[in-house]
Amino acid sequence: MNIMLRLKNITVKKNMAEADYSPEESDWWGHISVDLESEEMIADQHQDYGMGYLAHAKWKLLEMAREKELNA
Repeated sequence: MNIMLRLKNITVKKNMAEADYSPEESDWWGHISVDLESEEMIADQHQDYGMGYLAHAKWKLLEMAREKELNA
């Protein structure tokens, strides 16, 4: 299963990464924040979209944070 989503307004700081996210082909936007130390997330979740979208958004934010750390 391929889970596609869009991220915008991405911010990666020392201990937190956050972004707005939208499932593929949806007009709904939620917000996700991920604590980079504990990897816990706080997110808006739409009742029609499963945890797969949140997990994918979390994974992408953690990946971007690691890349930023490597390039620093």
